[in-house]
Amino acid sequence: MAYSMTGLGEARVITDSYDIKISIKSVNHRFLQLNVKTPKGFQSWEKRIRDVVGKEVSRGKVDVWIDCYKLPAQDQEFHLNEGYAEKIAEAANLLSQKLSIPCGITIENILRYPDVFINFLNIENDDVMWKLSEEALIKALDNFLDERRRDGLKMIHFVDEACKSLDDKVAELEHLAEVQKTTVRHRFLSNLKTLMGTVDYDQNRMEQEIALLIMKSDITEEITRLHSHIRHFLELLHGSQKVIGKQCDFLVQEMHREVNTIGSKSTLTALSDIVIFFKVQIEKIREQIQNLE
Repeated sequence: MAYSMTGLGEARVITDSYDIKISIKSVNHRFLQLNVKTPKGFQSWEKRIRDVVGKEVSRGKVDVWIDCYKLPAQDQEFHLNEGYAEKIAEAANLLSQKLSIPCGITIENILRYPDVFINFLNIENDDVMWKLSEEALIKALDNFLDERRRDGLKMIHFVDEACKSLDDKVAELEHLAEVQKTTVRHRFLSNLKTLMGTVDYDQNRMEQEIALLIMKSDITEEITRLHSHIRHFLELLHGSQKVIGKQCDFLVQEMHREVNTIGSKSTLTALSDIVIFFKVQIEKIREQIQNLE
């Protein structure tokens, strides 16, 4: 069953010592672009997180946020980065002098800068905290995948209905292909009679010209390929593969190409109307499958 590329999943694990929250969000992307955002001290976990998420996700721009806090709050150890705070004040005063603008920087302004306070919660080698974070990650990933699966089901239902409506129209295309052959012949004979009147002409040459016109306007091969693409598309939708987005996109391009060719060969109003119907439905399908993994 195919999944959507958009999804959101969150999970939280709270113990007597730690509060860990992990969020996973994704949007459409041609390939897998995985971004892991961790507080300082968590950098060594990035590869582990990538390995866990990468096993379940194949496409999409995926962002993973991790927040960890030590409990109770009074056990948090912070250190004022005095040198960094002084640099901020010096830069503000220097800019004030150069621009001749009074410096209105306050302690409150400085304290808002990131990294003015350093958190001494060092968890890189804390196996207990990693196990808790891994538990939260797996729960968040499960919730994330459930949402992608639900969205995928909705899209597949819509695309399936649109694709079946095309499949139902193939028989009508096949009928009109035969009508078009007869129409081309009758139209040629009518025009020939109008132009030649009672003048004799070569019957063999006439049949050759008719055969050439019918061959140029014949859409049998295009219909056969179009039907094959539609069937293959439906098989992908209802198959067991999880990652089908790129295959579906390729098939939609091929369907569009065949329909364009049929439209360029059409000499019947009814056939042109069906071509328009096919193009509208194919565009609806294309919009949906852009979000399939």
